[in-house]
Order: sequence, then structure tokens, then C-alpha cells
Amino acid sequence: VFFSSGRDSVINTWSISEEEVEIVPDAGKGPKRKKKKASKDDDGAGGGRAEVSVRVTYCRIRTLPVYEQVESMILLSRRFRPVSETKDQQEVLDKKDIVLSTCGTKGVVRLWKASHTGSDGPLVVSELSLLASQSEKEAFGEDNGGYTSLHLTSLSTTHWSPLLVVVDAEHNMTYLRMGWKGSTLVFSTDRSIVGHNGEILDLSVVPKGDKLVEEGD
Repeated sequence: VFFSSGRDSVINTWSISEEEVEIVPDAGKGPKRKKKKASKDDDGAGGGRAEVSVRVTYCRIRTLPVYEQVESMILLSRRFRPVSETKDQQEVLDKKDIVLSTCGTKGVVRLWKASHTGSDGPLVVSELSLLASQSEKEAFGEDNGGYTSLHLTSLSTTHWSPLLVVVDAEHNMTYLRMGWKGSTLVFSTDRSIVGHNGEILDLSVVPKGDKLVEEGD
């Protein structure tokens, strides 16, 4: 599965399926398509040799309204999210869950999860549900213009990692950590860098080379 979002104020969950398609050239009429896989030694109609290609199909299986224009969405792998250490925490966030972080015009950073359903069909994951959200006091807010981008900056997997940096409409950068408070996931503001008169049009995180190699192994 994969996820998409944007100006339509929803997060879409998509399923990908692959199908082998037999292409049989037919003289004067162009190629014919059949779903049955051809043998390597078979000749197609009209003297042409059949070929097999893979057709990829995308199907939208779930849609979650979030009521804001989503400016950034990050998929957090197991390495880049808080570790569930207790039974209560594991009930909230299982290691098999898919975790996303988003920000947008509402000016709030949110954390979402989708759980595996155990099904082998297209509905392999559940609907997204909210895991954590910035408090109203710490969020930049909609009235101020919202957030414009969100980035992952930490390569560690400590209790209060990962470290996210979010850019707001006034070009300030705020560093966030997320971790457990009992059995609840919460965001904590680490520090902020005031943008003053500088406009942040783009931001890329460059990790330390040695650290990247060591932790990437």
C-alpha cells in the first residue's frame, strides 16, 4: 500500500496490484492483450511471438478527511518512531503498524497509524487513526498561516526520538520530539529558530556521514 495527500484535504490509502499480461502481435491490427501467461516457445497469432508484460493497477481503498490542506507527509519506519516498551504502549502502537506524520494549513503536526488487518486482499490495512497531535498551546495554528513543510532530522532510536523539524508560514523552524507519557504519545517542543526576515523556500537535512554509515548497517 501507499498513501497520498494534498489540496483536497484528505489522506488517501492506495493498493497496488500486478497482473501478467500476454501481448500477442496481430498483423494489421496491432497487439492483442490476454491475461493468460504465454509459454516462451509459443508463437503468437500472425506469426509474431507472444510477450509477457506486467501491468500495475492502483486502487484507492480508503479516504480519510483531515479538513486541511496537507503540505507535508512523512512515513516513519520502525527505526524513526518511539519504541513501545510496556504492554499498554504496545496496545497503542504495535511494531507492525504503519505510522505517518503530517502538517498543513491548520498549523498542527499530527501522527497517524494504520494497522494490518490480517487480510491478503486489497484491504490489508485499516483506516488511519490519530495517534498524537500537537497541543493547542505549542502548535503554530491556522490563524498564523499554518505549517509549510515537515522533515525528519534524527537517525537515533532513543526514547524521545525521532526529532522532527517543521517550518511555519512565518519561516520559523521548530524542532519537535515525540515520545511516551504513560501510554499516550505526545509531542514536545525541543527548540525554535526564529526566521526574522529570511524566507525558507526549501529545507534539506544532511546527516553526519559517519553516523549515517554506522546506524545504516
